[in-house]
Amino acid sequence: MSESVRYIHTQEQAQAELVRLDVLDKAYRDRRKQRLLNNPQFAQQDREMRSQRTRNNRNKKRNLSDSENSWQVIHEMNSARQAKSRKIAKDKQFIQDVQEQQDMIEKVQQRY
Repeated sequence: MSESVRYIHTQEQAQAELVRLDVLDKAYRDRRKQRLLNNPQFAQQDREMRSQRTRNNRNKKRNLSDSENSWQVIHEMNSARQAKSRKIAKDKQFIQDVQEQQDMIEKVQQRY
């Protein structure tokens, strides 16, 4: 389905082009749906093709090498780093709270 380049200069032209593309897409989907309903052999081939594509995608995801799966490694490293920094901040806050509590105890003891 080769289409020439269409130059769009106004908002109306852009809207008309979107409507035209929607009509073409709907017509294609309707023809395909009708073909699937009328031709059981085509429907079977389509189901097999979709099943094969799904299987291939699932297998590709399972068999990714570390370099292809690096986004996941980076995400895990970021999560670990954030958890570590949260733990450090929590510990620092705890130490600061204990110190403040001890200072308050000393002030109260000095008063009385």
